[in-house]
Amino acid sequence: MRGMNVQPGNNRSRAQRGKMNAPARIARIFTMMAFLSALPPLALAGNALTFGVLPYVSPGQLIKQHGPLKHYLAKTLRQPVVLVTAPGFGAFAERTRRGDYDIVFTAPHLGRLANTRDGYQVLARTGHQVRGMFIARRDSAIRRLEDLRGKRLMMAAPRSMLFLMGKETLRQHGLALGREVVWGKTRTHNNALNAPLRGKADAALTGIVMWRQLDPRQKKQLRLIGSTPPQPGFIMLAHPRLPKALATRIRQALLDFQHTAEGKNDFTTRALKGFAPIAADDLVPLDPYVNAMRETAS
Repeated sequence: MRGMNVQPGNNRSRAQRGKMNAPARIARIFTMMAFLSALPPLALAGNALTFGVLPYVSPGQLIKQHGPLKHYLAKTLRQPVVLVTAPGFGAFAERTRRGDYDIVFTAPHLGRLANTRDGYQVLARTGHQVRGMFIARRDSAIRRLEDLRGKRLMMAAPRSMLFLMGKETLRQHGLALGREVVWGKTRTHNNALNAPLRGKADAALTGIVMWRQLDPRQKKQLRLIGSTPPQPGFIMLAHPRLPKALATRIRQALLDFQHTAEGKNDFTTRALKGFAPIAADDLVPLDPYVNAMRETAS
């Protein structure tokens, strides 16, 4: 609240102001957690459209990166939109299956699964491509993927596209994750990215978007030692309960987003290259990753 802010010219120390603002910061954190709560999204949404976003980064980053798109869709569709996520990839996939989300922003292989198994309508894809980047500390002796033998490699989310791509790339270099390479487990890809810098792992696998956006001062401390082949980016889908006319309006709104005032400087446009058309048949090559994910889950 404005009335609680410290006004210019106040002689209180910065530490005192920090103490006064601590409850407000805590309240904001809990508000954010509730905003992206794992509790039933439909209950949160009421009559609003529930916009489910894959938890590929932290909740705070999800709000920052996809909040503008949420507001744009609400304005364009003239209907409230609620942004929600889940505690992990498995929970997100399960909530997608049971219909907790009206529209979904998800990984390509999970989008393929939602389309074939659950009847979700394919709306659009992001223009960028998913690509895994293997990194290590620059001051280490690790210079190529083969040097990972016997080392600890931080990789997140076993059901994620990055994980499956990374595991296959290691296999092609004669390295089995969990055997020749020690698997360091973490929840998100940005956690993995920071692991070598924090001494939590010898190396890590992260996504190309996060690698490109990394602070240059941190990037100077790291070395790129390999990458996976590229695959399609994120997929947007609509639940089959949504009328075809509404799904069509959402699809057009997504395709128009990058050309609007709100979208020109948005994360989706800058980092993910906006949205582009896609057909369900374009996702057929992802079937091996869907099968690999099912094997990992079992």
